[in-house]
Amino acid sequence: MIKGLRWYEGKRLVATVRGSDYAHAGEEEAINFCLSPYSKDKNRLILDAGCGQGGTAHFIQRQGWGKVTGCDIEASSIHYAKEHYPEVKFVTADVVEANQKLKSHFFDLICLFNSFYAFPNQSQALKSLHELGKENTEIVIFEYSDLALENNNPLTIKNDPIKNFLPIRLDNIRQLAREAGWECKEIKEINSQYKKWYQSFLNELKSKKENIIAHFKEEGYLEAVNRYTKIYNAIEDGILGGCVFYGKFIKS
Repeated sequence: MIKGLRWYEGKRLVATVRGSDYAHAGEEEAINFCLSPYSKDKNRLILDAGCGQGGTAHFIQRQGWGKVTGCDIEASSIHYAKEHYPEVKFVTADVVEANQKLKSHFFDLICLFNSFYAFPNQSQALKSLHELGKENTEIVIFEYSDLALENNNPLTIKNDPIKNFLPIRLDNIRQLAREAGWECKEIKEINSQYKKWYQSFLNELKSKKENIIAHFKEEGYLEAVNRYTKIYNAIEDGILGGCVFYGKFIKS
Protein backbone atom coordinates (compact mmCIF):
# COMPACT_ATOMS: atom_id res chain seq x y z
CA MET A 1 0.00 0.00 0.00
CA ILE A 2 1.32 3.44 -0.92
CA LYS A 3 1.77 5.67 2.14
CA GLY A 4 1.30 8.72 -0.06
CA LEU A 5 2.58 9.91 -3.40
CA ARG A 6 5.25 12.08 -1.78
CA TRP A 7 6.77 9.12 0.10
CA TYR A 8 9.04 6.33 -1.09
CA GLU A 9 6.64 4.09 -3.02
CA GLY A 10 4.77 7.09 -4.33
CA LYS A 11 8.02 8.63 -5.55
CA ARG A 12 8.87 5.37 -7.32
CA LEU A 13 5.47 5.47 -9.01
CA VAL A 14 5.98 9.07 -10.12
CA ALA A 15 9.51 8.23 -11.31
CA THR A 16 8.08 5.37 -13.37
CA VAL A 17 5.72 7.80 -15.07
CA ARG A 18 8.39 10.41 -15.68
CA GLY A 19 11.03 7.88 -16.70
CA SER A 20 13.55 9.41 -14.29
CA ASP A 21 14.03 10.14 -10.58
CA TYR A 22 12.22 13.47 -10.50
CA ALA A 23 9.29 14.03 -8.15
CA HIS A 24 8.66 17.61 -9.24
CA ALA A 25 6.83 19.16 -12.14
CA GLY A 26 8.69 19.86 -15.34
CA GLU A 27 11.66 17.58 -14.66
CA GLU A 28 14.85 18.84 -16.37
CA GLU A 29 13.05 21.66 -18.18
CA ALA A 30 12.02 23.09 -14.81
CA ILE A 31 15.52 22.76 -13.35
CA ASN A 32 17.07 24.51 -16.34
CA PHE A 33 14.48 27.27 -16.13
CA CYS A 34 14.94 27.85 -12.40
CA LEU A 35 18.73 27.86 -12.51
CA SER A 36 19.10 29.79 -15.77
CA PRO A 37 20.06 33.01 -13.92
CA TYR A 38 23.17 31.26 -12.54
CA SER A 39 26.40 30.56 -14.37
CA LYS A 40 27.89 27.07 -14.29
CA ASP A 41 30.46 26.86 -11.47
CA LYS A 42 31.67 23.47 -10.25
CA ASN A 43 33.00 25.07 -7.06
CA ARG A 44 29.60 26.46 -6.04
CA LEU A 45 28.22 24.66 -2.97
CA ILE A 46 24.55 23.84 -3.46
CA LEU A 47 21.96 22.38 -1.09
CA ASP A 48 18.93 20.60 -2.55
CA ALA A 49 16.50 20.71 0.38
CA GLY A 50 13.82 18.04 0.17
CA CYS A 51 15.81 16.20 -2.48
CA GLY A 52 13.65 13.08 -2.63
CA GLN A 53 15.43 10.23 -4.40
CA GLY A 54 18.25 12.33 -5.76
CA GLY A 55 17.51 12.81 -9.44
CA THR A 56 17.42 16.60 -9.29
CA ALA A 57 20.58 16.89 -7.19
CA HIS A 58 22.36 14.57 -9.60
CA PHE A 59 21.24 16.55 -12.65
CA ILE A 60 22.28 19.89 -11.12
CA GLN A 61 25.75 18.58 -10.29
CA ARG A 62 26.19 16.75 -13.61
CA GLN A 63 25.26 19.88 -15.54
CA GLY A 64 27.99 21.82 -13.73
CA TRP A 65 26.08 24.29 -11.57
CA GLY A 66 28.04 23.19 -8.52
CA LYS A 67 28.80 20.56 -5.90
CA VAL A 68 25.48 19.40 -4.51
CA THR A 69 24.38 18.10 -1.12
CA GLY A 70 20.86 16.69 -0.93
CA CYS A 71 18.82 16.33 2.25
CA ASP A 72 15.45 14.69 2.78
CA ILE A 73 13.41 13.58 5.78
CA GLU A 74 12.82 10.07 4.40
CA ALA A 75 15.64 7.62 5.10
CA SER A 76 14.55 5.14 2.41
CA SER A 77 14.67 7.83 -0.27
CA ILE A 78 18.14 8.92 0.86
CA HIS A 79 19.29 5.29 0.83
CA TYR A 80 18.06 5.01 -2.77
CA ALA A 81 19.78 8.27 -3.71
CA LYS A 82 23.11 7.17 -2.21
CA GLU A 83 22.96 3.87 -4.09
CA HIS A 84 22.07 5.39 -7.46
CA TYR A 85 24.00 8.67 -7.32
CA PRO A 86 27.13 7.98 -5.23
CA GLU A 87 28.97 11.03 -6.57
CA VAL A 88 26.47 13.31 -4.79
CA LYS A 89 26.40 13.74 -1.01
CA PHE A 90 23.06 12.90 0.63
CA VAL A 91 21.95 13.35 4.24
CA THR A 92 18.79 12.20 6.02
CA ALA A 93 17.38 15.24 7.78
CA ASP A 94 14.12 17.03 8.41
CA VAL A 95 14.57 20.46 6.85
CA VAL A 96 13.87 22.17 10.18
CA GLU A 97 16.82 20.24 11.63
CA ALA A 98 19.09 20.55 8.60
CA ASN A 99 21.01 23.33 10.32
CA GLN A 100 21.99 20.78 12.99
CA LYS A 101 22.68 17.82 10.68
CA LEU A 102 24.79 20.00 8.37
CA LYS A 103 26.37 22.13 11.07
CA SER A 104 29.47 24.02 9.86
CA HIS A 105 28.30 23.64 6.23
CA PHE A 106 27.61 26.91 4.43
CA PHE A 107 26.11 26.89 0.96
CA ASP A 108 26.25 29.37 -1.91
CA LEU A 109 22.88 28.34 -3.32
CA ILE A 110 19.91 26.58 -1.71
CA CYS A 111 17.24 25.01 -3.93
CA LEU A 112 13.83 23.57 -3.19
CA PHE A 113 11.93 21.81 -5.98
CA ASN A 114 8.29 21.11 -5.03
CA SER A 115 9.25 20.34 -1.44
CA PHE A 116 8.36 23.60 0.33
CA TYR A 117 4.61 22.93 0.09
CA ALA A 118 5.08 19.75 2.15
CA PHE A 119 6.74 21.46 5.13
CA PRO A 120 4.28 21.83 8.05
CA ASN A 121 6.38 24.70 9.47
CA GLN A 122 7.55 26.73 6.50
CA SER A 123 8.78 29.63 8.61
CA GLN A 124 11.03 27.38 10.69
CA ALA A 125 12.26 25.64 7.54
CA LEU A 126 13.37 28.96 6.06
CA LYS A 127 15.07 29.92 9.32
CA SER A 128 16.91 26.60 9.46
CA LEU A 129 18.09 27.04 5.87
CA HIS A 130 19.21 30.59 6.68
CA GLU A 131 21.63 29.14 9.23
CA LEU A 132 23.22 27.18 6.39
CA GLY A 133 23.75 30.32 4.35
CA LYS A 134 26.28 33.12 4.37
CA GLU A 135 26.72 36.52 2.79
CA ASN A 136 25.71 36.33 -0.89
CA THR A 137 23.91 32.98 -0.51
CA GLU A 138 20.76 32.80 -2.62
CA ILE A 139 17.68 30.62 -2.33
CA VAL A 140 15.47 29.32 -5.16
CA ILE A 141 12.03 27.90 -4.36
CA PHE A 142 10.18 26.18 -7.21
CA GLU A 143 6.67 25.63 -5.98
CA TYR A 144 2.93 25.54 -6.37
CA SER A 145 1.26 28.92 -5.83
CA ASP A 146 -2.11 29.36 -4.14
CA LEU A 147 -4.23 31.60 -6.38
CA ALA A 148 -7.53 31.13 -4.54
CA LEU A 149 -9.19 34.21 -3.12
CA GLU A 150 -9.40 34.74 0.63
CA ASN A 151 -6.88 32.01 1.41
CA ASN A 152 -9.47 29.21 1.16
CA ASN A 153 -7.94 26.86 -1.40
CA PRO A 154 -9.74 23.48 -1.19
CA LEU A 155 -6.45 21.65 -1.80
CA THR A 156 -4.75 23.17 1.24
CA ILE A 157 -3.92 20.77 4.07
CA LYS A 158 -2.16 22.22 7.12
CA ASN A 159 -0.25 20.74 10.05
CA ASP A 160 -0.25 17.20 8.71
CA PRO A 161 3.27 15.70 8.49
CA ILE A 162 2.05 13.05 6.03
CA LYS A 163 -0.30 14.98 3.73
CA ASN A 164 0.58 18.66 4.25
CA PHE A 165 -0.16 20.72 1.12
CA LEU A 166 0.60 24.39 1.59
CA PRO A 167 1.35 26.16 -1.69
CA ILE A 168 3.01 29.56 -1.70
CA ARG A 169 0.76 32.56 -1.15
CA LEU A 170 2.14 35.33 -3.33
CA ASP A 171 0.66 37.93 -0.98
CA ASN A 172 2.69 36.81 2.03
CA ILE A 173 5.78 34.90 0.86
CA ARG A 174 7.94 38.04 0.85
CA GLN A 175 7.17 38.76 4.49
CA LEU A 176 7.49 35.11 5.50
CA ALA A 177 10.89 34.90 3.84
CA ARG A 178 12.11 38.22 5.21
CA GLU A 179 11.22 37.26 8.78
CA ALA A 180 13.38 34.15 8.27
CA GLY A 181 16.33 36.11 6.89
CA TRP A 182 15.72 36.05 3.13
CA GLU A 183 15.11 39.13 0.98
CA CYS A 184 12.95 38.53 -2.09
CA LYS A 185 14.76 39.36 -5.33
CA GLU A 186 12.11 38.22 -7.77
CA ILE A 187 9.07 35.99 -8.14
CA LYS A 188 8.40 34.43 -11.53
CA GLU A 189 4.85 33.21 -12.11
CA ILE A 190 4.80 30.12 -14.32
CA ASN A 191 1.15 29.09 -14.28
CA SER A 192 1.01 28.20 -17.97
CA GLN A 193 4.09 26.01 -17.65
CA TYR A 194 2.56 24.16 -14.69
CA LYS A 195 -0.60 23.53 -16.71
CA LYS A 196 1.43 22.15 -19.59
CA TRP A 197 3.59 19.98 -17.33
CA TYR A 198 0.66 18.47 -15.44
CA GLN A 199 -1.33 17.83 -18.60
CA SER A 200 1.69 16.01 -20.01
CA PHE A 201 2.18 14.07 -16.76
CA LEU A 202 -1.44 12.92 -16.69
CA ASN A 203 -1.20 11.78 -20.30
CA GLU A 204 1.96 9.80 -19.49
CA LEU A 205 0.37 8.32 -16.37
CA LYS A 206 -2.66 7.06 -18.29
CA SER A 207 -0.56 5.76 -21.16
CA LYS A 208 1.47 3.65 -18.69
CA LYS A 209 -1.56 2.32 -16.83
CA GLU A 210 -0.73 -1.38 -17.26
CA ASN A 211 2.88 -0.93 -16.14
CA ILE A 212 1.86 1.17 -13.13
CA ILE A 213 -0.75 -1.38 -12.04
CA ALA A 214 1.76 -4.22 -12.46
CA HIS A 215 4.24 -2.54 -10.10
CA PHE A 216 2.02 -0.53 -7.75
CA LYS A 217 -1.37 -2.28 -8.03
CA GLU A 218 -4.59 -0.70 -9.20
CA GLU A 219 -4.90 1.15 -5.90
CA GLY A 220 -1.66 3.01 -6.56
CA TYR A 221 -2.66 3.86 -10.12
CA LEU A 222 -6.08 5.18 -9.08
CA GLU A 223 -4.58 7.21 -6.24
CA ALA A 224 -2.17 8.84 -8.67
CA VAL A 225 -4.85 9.57 -11.28
CA ASN A 226 -7.13 11.06 -8.62
CA ARG A 227 -4.39 13.18 -7.06
CA TYR A 228 -2.94 14.61 -10.23
CA THR A 229 -6.33 15.15 -11.84
CA LYS A 230 -7.28 17.30 -8.85
CA ILE A 231 -4.07 19.29 -9.21
CA TYR A 232 -4.54 19.74 -12.95
CA ASN A 233 -8.17 20.79 -12.54
CA ALA A 234 -7.18 23.32 -9.87
CA ILE A 235 -4.60 24.78 -12.25
CA GLU A 236 -7.16 24.92 -15.07
CA ASP A 237 -9.68 26.57 -12.73
CA GLY A 238 -7.15 29.24 -11.80
CA ILE A 239 -6.90 28.45 -8.09
CA LEU A 240 -3.49 26.79 -8.29
CA GLY A 241 -0.43 27.81 -10.24
CA GLY A 242 3.32 27.67 -10.14
CA CYS A 243 6.06 30.11 -9.27
CA VAL A 244 9.77 30.46 -8.64
CA PHE A 245 10.86 32.54 -5.66
CA TYR A 246 14.38 33.97 -5.75
CA GLY A 247 15.79 35.30 -2.50
CA LYS A 248 19.09 36.47 -1.07
CA PHE A 249 20.63 36.03 2.36
CA ILE A 250 20.09 38.83 4.88
CA LYS A 251 23.02 39.13 7.24
CA SER A 252 21.86 38.94 10.86
